[in-house]
Amino acid sequence: MRVLVVGGTADGRKLATELHRLGFDVIYSIAGIVRKATVPCLSISGGFTQFGGLARYLTDNKITHVIDATHPFAQTMSNTIATVTKALSVTAIRFHRKAWLKTAQDNWIEVDDWPSLIEQVAQHDSLFITAGQVSQQVINALSTQSKQVLLRTAMPAKIILPANVTWLKAIGPFHLEDEKQLLATYHIDAVISKNSGGDATYAKIEAAASANIPVYQFKRPDLQALTYQFDDAANCIALLQSSLTLSESADTPNTRVIEQKMKFDYIHDPSLIENESFRQIRTLTDLEHLSIEAQQVVMRVVHSVGIPAVATQVKFSENACESGIVALKKGAPILCDVEMVKQGITKRMIKTDPYCFLNAQGVPERAKETGETRTMAALTAWLPYLEGSVVVIGNAPTALFRLLEMIDQGAPKPALIIGMPVGFVGAAESKQALWDLHQTLGIECITLLGREGGSAVSSASCNALLRCIKGELY
Repeated sequence: MRVLVVGGTADGRKLATELHRLGFDVIYSIAGIVRKATVPCLSISGGFTQFGGLARYLTDNKITHVIDATHPFAQTMSNTIATVTKALSVTAIRFHRKAWLKTAQDNWIEVDDWPSLIEQVAQHDSLFITAGQVSQQVINALSTQSKQVLLRTAMPAKIILPANVTWLKAIGPFHLEDEKQLLATYHIDAVISKNSGGDATYAKIEAAASANIPVYQFKRPDLQALTYQFDDAANCIALLQSSLTLSESADTPNTRVIEQKMKFDYIHDPSLIENESFRQIRTLTDLEHLSIEAQQVVMRVVHSVGIPAVATQVKFSENACESGIVALKKGAPILCDVEMVKQGITKRMIKTDPYCFLNAQGVPERAKETGETRTMAALTAWLPYLEGSVVVIGNAPTALFRLLEMIDQGAPKPALIIGMPVGFVGAAESKQALWDLHQTLGIECITLLGREGGSAVSSASCNALLRCIKGELY
C-alpha cells in the first residue's frame, strides 16, 4: 500500500504526519503557495503538472490510495482526484472538515457566487473580505459601492487595490478577541466569508455574531462524489488500516482463492458506516432552518427509512425537543405502544426500562370484550405514568387516536408525544390529527406526516433526543 495525501490544509498535514508515524508509506503533496510542507514523510510541492499530470504520477509511483485533504473550496483539484482515481481504479478518500453550522446567534446570508453577493452587499459601508483571493472585477465593484473595504489574505493580493481598500496579510489560527477588535477598529458592518469549517478561522464568525454583524457566507461547491468521504482523520486511518489488514491477509492460500472468486469494495467498520450515512443525509437534506436537536431527530428518521424526502414531513411543535429532553433528563417514564418500539430505545442511555402494557394482564381480554385493538386497551394502564412522560407511538394509529381522546377528556398530559404510526388505515389521519390539535390540547409533539413511520422511526426519534443529552451529535 502506498498513500498519497493531497494537502493544502492543516488537517491534511496532520493526517500525513500521523500516517507516517503509524508506519504507512505516505507521500504528502502541497501546492506550496502559502506554506512549505513540514511533514516527516516524503513531500512534493508545486502540483502534478511537473510530473505529467496526476494520472501519470499515480501510475509511476504505484499509488494505491489517494486522500483528498484539500481545501473544501478547491473544486478543480477535488474533481480531478475523483475523475483520475476512478479511471485508474485507485481507492480515493475525501477528508474535508465539517462545514460550520449556523447557530441561533448567527446572521448569515448564504450566497452561491460573487455577482449575487455584490448585489446583496450594496447596502453596507464597510466590508471585511476574508474569502481568499478575489478578482480585479470583484474588488472594483465592491470598492465602488462601499466606503471602505478590508481585504485579508494569506498571500499578497494579486490585484491593483483601489484607494479605499486596505489589505492585511494574515494566516490563521485567529483568536476571538483579536477578531472583535479588528471589526471594531475598521467599523465593519458586513463580513464576506467562505464556509471553510474548522477552528482556525471560526473566530471571525463568532466575532460577527457577538456584534450582530451579518456574514455573507459562500456555500461549499458541489464536488464529484467519492465512495469514501469523511470529516475526521480517525475514520480515514481506520479505513486504511482495514484495507492494509485485508491486503496482508490475502497472502494466505484460502484468502487468495476467495479474492479470486469474489471481491467487493465496501465499508465494514460500523463507525465508518454510521458516519458516512449521516454525512450523506446532511448532504441530501436541508436542515439548516431547524435547531440542532431537531436536526438530529430528522436525520435519525431519514436514516431509519432510507428516504431523504421524508425530512420535510417531520413536524415539531414549538418546544417539542426542549420539553422531551428536559423530561428524559429527569428520568421521566417512556411509554411505548408496542414491544418493538420499547426494544428500539437505546438502553444504555436511560435509567429505567420503557413501559409497554400490550401484553399486560387483562389487556387482551379487555380488548376482546370491547372490540378494540390491544394497543387501545393498553392505554388504560398508562394513566398513572402519563403526567410528564415521553410517549412513543410507532405502530398503532388507534393508540394515537385514543391518547388524543383521553387528553381531550382530561387525562394527564405527557411532556412529549412522538407519534409516528405506520400504515394505510388511520396512520396518516392519526398523525394529522395530532399535528392539527396539539396547540388546542396544549401538548408538545414530534410527528411524521403521511403513511411512513414505524417502530424503528419512532424509537430512533426518541434515541436522537437521548443522544443530544449525551452530546452524541452528527
